[in-house]
Amino acid sequence: MTKKRLMLLFSICTVFVVTLVPFISSCGTPPVLDLNINLVTLTEDSDTSVTVTWATDRPATSQVEYGTSTAYGSTTTETTTRQLAHGVTLDSLTPGTTYHYRVLSVAEDTGSAESADKTFNTTQLEISGVSATTTNHAMTVTWSTDDSATSQVKYGTSAAYGMTTTATSSTSKAHSVTITGLDPETDYHYQVLSTTTTDDAESADNTVTTDDPLTLKIGNTTQPSTDNPFLAVIGAGDATHFQMMYEPLVWVRFDPDAGTQGAIAESWTYDDTTKTWTININPDAKFSDGSAVTAQDVEWTLETMMYNGLGTTVELSPLLVQSAADTADTVVLEIKGNGNAADTIVRTDGGSFITEGYIVGEAVGIAGTEDGPDKGSTGDQDGAYRIASVTADTITLNGVSSLSDWGPLATITATAGGPSQDAVQVVDATTLTMQLHTYSATFMRQLGNAMIVPMAAWSVLTDAEILDLTDDNIDIGSGPYELVSRTLDFATVYTARDDYWGGRPPIDDLQKIYYANEDAQLYAIKLGQIDCVSNFNLPTAIPGLIGDDDIEVYQIADNTTLTFYMNHRIEPWDNVAVRQAVSIGLDRQNLISFAANDWGSIPSLFERYAGLADVQAIIDDIDWEHAGKTHAKRIEDANLALDAIDGMSAIGANTAGVRTWDPTPTAVDSGDEFDMTFKLEVATWDEHNTIGELIDDDFAEMGIIMELIPTNVSTLVGKVFRQKSSASAAGWDTIVWGRPMPVEYDYIATQWSQYEETDPLRLSKRGWIMGWTGTNADLYTSKSDELKAIAEGDSARDVLIADTMKIFAADLPAIPLYNSINPGVYRTDKYTGWIEDNGMLANGAVTAMTAIYNILQLETVD
Repeated sequence: MTKKRLMLLFSICTVFVVTLVPFISSCGTPPVLDLNINLVTLTEDSDTSVTVTWATDRPATSQVEYGTSTAYGSTTTETTTRQLAHGVTLDSLTPGTTYHYRVLSVAEDTGSAESADKTFNTTQLEISGVSATTTNHAMTVTWSTDDSATSQVKYGTSAAYGMTTTATSSTSKAHSVTITGLDPETDYHYQVLSTTTTDDAESADNTVTTDDPLTLKIGNTTQPSTDNPFLAVIGAGDATHFQMMYEPLVWVRFDPDAGTQGAIAESWTYDDTTKTWTININPDAKFSDGSAVTAQDVEWTLETMMYNGLGTTVELSPLLVQSAADTADTVVLEIKGNGNAADTIVRTDGGSFITEGYIVGEAVGIAGTEDGPDKGSTGDQDGAYRIASVTADTITLNGVSSLSDWGPLATITATAGGPSQDAVQVVDATTLTMQLHTYSATFMRQLGNAMIVPMAAWSVLTDAEILDLTDDNIDIGSGPYELVSRTLDFATVYTARDDYWGGRPPIDDLQKIYYANEDAQLYAIKLGQIDCVSNFNLPTAIPGLIGDDDIEVYQIADNTTLTFYMNHRIEPWDNVAVRQAVSIGLDRQNLISFAANDWGSIPSLFERYAGLADVQAIIDDIDWEHAGKTHAKRIEDANLALDAIDGMSAIGANTAGVRTWDPTPTAVDSGDEFDMTFKLEVATWDEHNTIGELIDDDFAEMGIIMELIPTNVSTLVGKVFRQKSSASAAGWDTIVWGRPMPVEYDYIATQWSQYEETDPLRLSKRGWIMGWTGTNADLYTSKSDELKAIAEGDSARDVLIADTMKIFAADLPAIPLYNSINPGVYRTDKYTGWIEDNGMLANGAVTAMTAIYNILQLETVD
């Protein structure tokens, strides 16, 4: 750049500086722009606090002046941060008060602004929308508050209330409180209350009426035999009766997936080393008098039942550890009555009860009795009895009135047997132990047959007085219902217990209405006179029921096998070849089609539902192999098999076309031949009558005549499941019967086990009742006893199960006819929530419709 150009640039810059400096000096500090505040509002407003929000056009601080007048008097601390959106909460305000306030903000450039004066009111807690919905025993009260608050309700049958719910610890604006334990069809007053930390509110008095009481009407064709739980017998009548008022330690469901469930017992464990069950009582369980159910109550109940030979514990007693002298020889005795206070048994053989181990407080086992009051599943007077005193030749019993004076040389025997005094032990108020004599997979199931009673109320009675009570005048149980009335051939009525420890039942009243026949019960369910039936045995009516929109019919494959039972004491039913031959000709498919109306399935040759897993595992070896033949072909094959049996004549042996049987076919003109004519007893139900008629026809085609005898159900069951004595065991020829059975294999194995003639348990075991003897019977028994001593899940046990089923199928001590698929029937227009399963076991089979677990969870149809 040239020198001339540099001089020119310098001159220009000098002029610019000289000109600009005076101008800058004359301007001073730049002006501050106004700060604008807008959108001042309250975003939250309660009875003690508010949140004030506003906005500024550039970042600024936040502050609020407030007070009960325009003088304010209170100011929040100015924030140190600046922002465009502002929010300040004012706390500790007085509810229901008018406040003045204004907001202030300052920008970084010191621009500031304040809003105009504004006001707000702190709200008082307000309740709105109070309403209530009801059921027969409850009401649900709902309401709203304008602030989050607690929930509480006062209620009672007058405006004085008298009862108050506990205030909730949590708060909400939407409130709901459910009150239970109310009386049905009753007017109630109620008032709602809500509280915040600084305020509270209550509603005006309101009224509501609870719904009408709920009544469940159940159709029955069986009736209770007694109200005394100690005298309950095995059967549907007593089973459905006592489960309403009493509870056992456990409930036993037939459904394999449900199994054994706690009732009074809360939990239980088994120690294989000591063979001891430890059972824990639910600490909440209470009797209807308010007293707790204790381990002492359980111990006393079980021992009283066992030591009086009562049927409900007949299968439980021998499973427990026995008294030390249980191997003593049997002794022929006399029973001598000495009033109800003390029966005695006397021996005249010169032996000594004392040296043989009979101990006061232990039991003497009596067997072989054939007269006297029937106590259920044992013989007339068979069973274990508590010893009150003992001398060398005399045992005095503990006042058992059911023993009769038989005089000298009564044909009975005694053993120093029965559960030991130490078998059941109380550990503490809610714990007891039970030591077993031998392992049994069905032990806990056996406990489902014994209803527990309060020791304090019953122990004041002697054993004789307990057994003399036909009706339970004590009436203290732990169940959900109490008995109102029981009228023979009419109805049994129960009412719900308000104080039931498991919670008040939803159904107020139960009416079990008796019907003399299935037709009357059918009309009642169709007309809506009953809500369900406990057991429906009119399969021909099912199509009509299925077509009714208000009636539900469901299938129950409940391990019931309709079976043809033969008394092996009556020839030729003791001949396995005869049993196998007639089994060919009995037309199962006809029975299913015409007797069961197709509600059935072809069984295996074992008395157990063919659909169970253990049966399916070996079905090929125990299947009825004649299912695919025509009826004519089966009859032909059956007659060929009968013709081939020594002692059996051809069909045309006499003018009537009836076969004859010669017990001694090798003897010449023995003269002891007889016609093959027998009595066939069936239940009076229509289905069973049809079974009898069809079987009668089949046997006639095989040259055998059956005299059909419809028989009272309880009598029939007694003959098949609990004979009275050795004498009565020979008093029948053939019977058709079937009942639901527990799914545990040990049950069926025990049922068909063999027992000595002197064993009291023989009278309830079908192996003995049928008179089944011989090599296969002995083999079945030994394998059954072996498997029952092995825990479930062991492969060795599974092998033995398969072996015993094959033995049964080969020997056919009884002939399975079909697996019954029983219909469960109930109406759908009043109650909902029915559990469609197989029912339960408690003193006998209880169908699902009358099972207490079903009744306790029903709800009304909306």
